[in-house]
Amino acid sequence: MKGPNPPKNSADLFLRIAKLSAAAEWTTDELHDALRDGGVDPERFAADILDRIKSALRESPAYWRNMASQRREALMAKVQAAWSHVQWHLGREAVIEKIKEISARLPSALGEQYGVAFRGFNECSDEDLASMLEELEIIERLTQREPGD
Repeated sequence: MKGPNPPKNSADLFLRIAKLSAAAEWTTDELHDALRDGGVDPERFAADILDRIKSALRESPAYWRNMASQRREALMAKVQAAWSHVQWHLGREAVIEKIKEISARLPSALGEQYGVAFRGFNECSDEDLASMLEELEIIERLTQREPGD
């Protein structure tokens, strides 16, 4: 007696499943028996399908994690493009004045939010002031609407 003829490929397997299931409703046990009769281990088959689905999701550009990563990369590219190093020769008072000017131009909610953080300039080191100015320049550029946004 000849043994079961295993499916040649996934299309053949799905064709066999469709033919077998077209005649009647199946219980899980009946489906498992039919798969085994067709030379397929049901548990392994289900695990393989789930693995393929997970792999397809991980590789899909429409998968939320991939989309989030792409959006983050785009934002980081904007941040890198916006990053401009403070001219150290400006002097402390000029840097403070620029910080105040940019803070005043920010939308009111942002101006209030960052105004609290940028008080007490006298206690800040020159490096802290330079960092504040760089951060505010980036925030200002990112809050400005770009064409297509």
